[in-house]
Amino acid sequence: MHSDALSWGHGPRLFEVFLEPTCPFSVKAFFKLVSRPE
Repeated sequence: MHSDALSWGHGPRLFEVFLEPTCPFSVKAFFKLVSRPE
């Protein structure tokens, strides 16, 4: 599966992610966020 890069629009930038500590998929997502866009 492939997704397009994030495209920021106009206005304030807010990137929110909900991570559930007991979910193995959230753990994988957390480590991918280490290289999050600035």
